[in-house]
Amino acid sequence: SVYALADLVVKRFFQPWFHNDWLYFLTPNGRSFKKHCKVVHDVAEDVINKRKEALASGVGPNHEEVGKKRRCLDFLDILLTAKDENGEGLKAHEIRDEVDTFLFEGHDTTASAISWTMYALAEHPGIQAECQ
Repeated sequence: SVYALADLVVKRFFQPWFHNDWLYFLTPNGRSFKKHCKVVHDVAEDVINKRKEALASGVGPNHEEVGKKRRCLDFLDILLTAKDENGEGLKAHEIRDEVDTFLFEGHDTTASAISWTMYALAEHPGIQAECQ
């Protein structure tokens, strides 16, 4: 779904008549976009809910300690336990947005890093030979 969303965003970008949300979501691509967004959000919400359950019980899915008993909290634990000066935590959609970023943005970064590594190795045959 992540790759499908990326493809749909690029297609929409080059079709300015679909920059209007109302019109775009009437099209097959717009409906597909909504469907894929739901899949992505459902995955993120599933991760969040499982982590909330693990924090509540103190034991993760692999029977490891979870939460404040551990020396280091992972990023999702920090988001789930964070409170502002009024004692209010992040809203569910704010946490989901952050989880979406961390779950799905790594694809582009990894692909770019691998591409540039291959390019750099191709430009420097001596280093490429050392790597082999």
